[in-house]
Amino acid sequence: MIASRHRFAVPLLVALLCAVWGSTWYAIRICLVDQPPLCSAALRFLVAGLAMAALAPMLRQREGSPAPPRWLWLLTGVTNFAGSYGILYVAETVVPSGVAAVLWAIFPLLMAGSGVLVLGERMTRRQAFGFFVSFAGIATVFGGSLGGIGADQVGFALLLLCSPIVSAIGTTFVKKYGSGTSSVLLNRNGMLFGAVLLTIAALVGEDPATIAWT
Repeated sequence: MIASRHRFAVPLLVALLCAVWGSTWYAIRICLVDQPPLCSAALRFLVAGLAMAALAPMLRQREGSPAPPRWLWLLTGVTNFAGSYGILYVAETVVPSGVAAVLWAIFPLLMAGSGVLVLGERMTRRQAFGFFVSFAGIATVFGGSLGGIGADQVGFALLLLCSPIVSAIGTTFVKKYGSGTSSVLLNRNGMLFGAVLLTIAALVGEDPATIAWT
């Protein structure tokens, strides 16, 4: 019975993660209707970081892993949260959410390349085939109409591509130096630090008073 329940639980949890991840691009676009991009990103990770802080004691008991080095979660905050999502939110003020989702699909391709070139991983034939098919799909999007955006918006699409690149750099360091450490603390600390950086950027470059609390 337990084995049978586990067999169904894993696909359901993966499907749930895909639904959450797949809808985030549209959710960002909705937020940007009423919020400046950096303010919106800062609020997102402040809420997420506080939620993780509340759950961390319980999750840490289950995890039982040592804390990550301070430099690693600081780097994660700069790259995976503040840098990557700061770029993404700014770019999505122009780039449609569907195009953003497709362009961000280069992230697993970047990590596949990083795994081989930096982390010493081996790519199977099946993975290599998937890599080239995915790359061809993204190249097709760029070679076509980019989802109907105008020529004056292509610059923002190129800017958006910097988001997964920055995130891949941070994730490569996490995979290389954070293996076996607490993912709970890594994400909690990284999100809160990222929220601080995004808040500073928002205060410098935007007017938080323009947020519409709808």
